[in-house]
Amino acid sequence: MKVNRWQELENWQSLLPSSCAETDGGFADPYLRVNVPDIQKYAEKQRQRYGILPANSDNCRVLLIGVDIQNCFSYPIGSLYVAGRDGLGAITANFNFSRFVARYPQLIDRILCSMDTHEIMQIFFPSAHLRADGSSAAANTDISAEEYELGAYCPNVEFAKSAGVNIDWLKMHVIHYCRTLETAGKPKLHLWPFHGLQGGWGQELAAPIEIAKLYHSFLRQTDNRPLIKGLDPLTEFYSIFEPEVLQSFDGRELAARNLPLMHEVLDYDVIIAGGLASSHCFRETIQSLLKRLREIGSTELAKKIYILDDCIAPVVIPGVIDFTDLAESALAEFQEAGMNRVKSTDPLESWPGLMDILGG
Repeated sequence: MKVNRWQELENWQSLLPSSCAETDGGFADPYLRVNVPDIQKYAEKQRQRYGILPANSDNCRVLLIGVDIQNCFSYPIGSLYVAGRDGLGAITANFNFSRFVARYPQLIDRILCSMDTHEIMQIFFPSAHLRADGSSAAANTDISAEEYELGAYCPNVEFAKSAGVNIDWLKMHVIHYCRTLETAGKPKLHLWPFHGLQGGWGQELAAPIEIAKLYHSFLRQTDNRPLIKGLDPLTEFYSIFEPEVLQSFDGRELAARNLPLMHEVLDYDVIIAGGLASSHCFRETIQSLLKRLREIGSTELAKKIYILDDCIAPVVIPGVIDFTDLAESALAEFQEAGMNRVKSTDPLESWPGLMDILGG
């Protein structure tokens, strides 16, 4: 049985364990088991049943980006659960993302999942900064350049040692960092709860996402290698393509823009994107693509980017912070620039321009 790339496969529900059947069931289970041999067997049956070819045989190339869909962001027990205003933000987003892959694996040539990965001593963590009384700064604190200049905060000397820099240089760097954000009109330096710690449970991809990624890999016979980002101690790395701040006050490069990856991504005929959080890492990732399109004078290519509105969610910590408006403002900007906002549950034939690109 041969299928077109935009057709939904039958019996796709069999991919997901029974505990994954509903949003309030397995998708909220932080310890869901990923059975790789079973996934491989199922993928091989589907490949034979539908005559699905390897991904490298496609003329029209489709990329699916999944930004930071990891345990620490995906479950209420995670250190930085992306709840959204309804409390089910990441759970619902992951549910829809996984189902999209299960329904249309033959559409997708590659799944690029980024993984926010950190150590405990980094500029955006409380352990890197001390209050005037010598205690560590609190999580979910915004720090300004003025506060650092006035001595309300100072760098932790152990952070300086860990980063291999002088304590006085580090203080000047943090002030420069904060002022760079403020001058650019960006949110202040935010000290996040510890998350994505390298080698821990929180860093791992959420199980439903890993299941979907592995299924696609076996079905289309392609590597879907994840992208590790965020280990640079002196800068935040929301976007998968570039750091938040490129240089320190003395011109020292903190981390480079990954222009080769940007161009590799933009070379795809169709780019579909979802992930966490729409207020931060997802937003900055799409912003990086739009900025690059403007730099190279190719803004017309924005129309080949499809944002999965039901596969994203903003950071909301009830009573503490709510970044929903920041996310919605960015999404409106992306749409105005020519990108498409769609839902994973919409028929692919209804996605603006997609059939023309696919030749359907």
